[in-house]
Formats: sequence, C-alpha cells, structure tokens
Amino acid sequence: MNIYLLELVAYIQAASASSLSIGTGSKTFVLAADIRFIVGMTVTAVYDGSNSMTGTVTSYDPTTKTLVLNITSVTGSGTRASWVIGGTTTLRYSTSPGYNKDASNYYEPRIAQPGNIRRSAFAEGTTGGPIEVGPALRAPNGVIQDSNEFWVAGKPYYDPNKIVVPTLIVHGEWDRDTPPYMAQTLFPLLVNAPTKRYVALGEATHTVIMEKNRMELFRAVQSFLEEESRS
Repeated sequence: MNIYLLELVAYIQAASASSLSIGTGSKTFVLAADIRFIVGMTVTAVYDGSNSMTGTVTSYDPTTKTLVLNITSVTGSGTRASWVIGGTTTLRYSTSPGYNKDASNYYEPRIAQPGNIRRSAFAEGTTGGPIEVGPALRAPNGVIQDSNEFWVAGKPYYDPNKIVVPTLIVHGEWDRDTPPYMAQTLFPLLVNAPTKRYVALGEATHTVIMEKNRMELFRAVQSFLEEESRS
C-alpha cells in the first residue's frame, strides 16, 4: 500500500534533557516525546543563544526516543543539559500513525485531485522522497521563521498568563508537529482566561483543515463562538 503525502515543508522540533558536552562528532539525545526526526536532515540543538550544536540525523529510535546526531559545527562550550532540537525538511514521513489511507478517501476532494498530492513509492512504514512532480499544495513558511527566532532560541511566543479572553484549543489526535502534550501543557496555564475549552479531534493531523473531518473543527469553533456571544 502506498502512502500519500502532502507537499509541505515541515519544521520538526523536540526537547531533550540529556547532559552533553558541546563538540563535534556523534551525540545522543533522549527526547522528551516521540518526535520522528528523519535520517539525513540537518538539525540544530540549542541550549541558549550562545551555545548550540548543528549536524545531521544519524538515527532515531521511537521505542527509546533516542536521537543520534553527527555534529559538524558548534557555538559555545561546556556541558549542557536542556536542549531544544529542531530542523526543517520536506515531507518525507507520514504525519500520522494511521496515514496509510488512500488520499481520495482522506483529503477534501479538491485537494486529493491528481497533481495536488505527492505519492510515495515506498510501502507503509518506510520513508522516501516523492516520485511525482508538478503542481502541489504548499504552505507558507512564516511559521518556520517564527519557530527559528523564538522557539528554537528558547524565547516564548507569548505569555499564556496574559490571555484574558475566552480561549479555545483544538488539537488533532494524530498531530505530530504539535503533539498532544503541548496543548495539554498550555491549557492549565490559561489561568486568566474567563472561560477555556480543550477539544481533541479524532484521526486529525496538523493539516485537519484540509481533511475529510475538517467539519468537526469548524463545528467546534462555531459552537465556541456562538456560546461566548450569548454569555
């Protein structure tokens, strides 16, 4: 069975508390969550603005959440134990554990048309580049710049404590770009929101707005807005 992939640029990021000395060569990080880095992609492990290591992914073991990097350049020195690891790649992986569906049965019909979906030549459980070329659905990369300038640099986008309006968090069950633990960590920090709601959408990925169950997302948002307008 072929896996169907959207032609999207993905920014993959994870945290690690592994204690490592800054230097070149092989470095092993144990990740805080199962984030599937791709062998060969270039990533940077950042401790702070003055201490980082850049290299390529040698291997990743999802069972132990162990990421091995071949570090080729560094800034700073010393031994550090709190890392944010991230890098950008074209889609070479399934965005969800259940992503072995035919594209025409999973995506909104206009998106699933030939030429808008890239097909992998590899069977389920493997990785590889797309084999089809031509028009493709693409996503803007401003969010990647934001991630590089804030998240990877260890600077927060915002302070959730300062949010003072009703807040809805909607999350996809199969979202690997922002795994469930991220939304679940953010939710209790909304201490000054007068009302707050967390909605988990089953079988939804980071691109749920383009998927067949996108109406569940629309209903969750519409319901929240209507309830707040009546209060």
